[in-house]
Amino acid sequence: MTTADVHEVIAAALRRADALAAGDADGLTALLHPSLRWTTFTGDVLTRDEYVTGNTAGGLTWRSQRLHDPVVVVVGDTAVLTAVVTDEVRRGGHDETNRLRLT
Repeated sequence: MTTADVHEVIAAALRRADALAAGDADGLTALLHPSLRWTTFTGDVLTRDEYVTGNTAGGLTWRSQRLHDPVVVVVGDTAVLTAVVTDEVRRGGHDETNRLRLT
């Protein structure tokens, strides 16, 4: 694992966070693998299309996502990023701030 690899992975995670905050469905789709399976903080497992739609098409509006102390492990062409994130969203007419672990 090189420093460049780690920076590339973190940069990709930040682009995803920016796409969430922008409500950019096309940008999210381009960043996420077609076979993505995303496990939400409530334990639901979403496909890429479900993830993109759920984050850009209505009831949830992203304000920002900040990554704190990201750690990246790269083995070959596979990387795993873990971090604590602060999510700022608007849901059901109410602002929410959530801080949680992300892999």
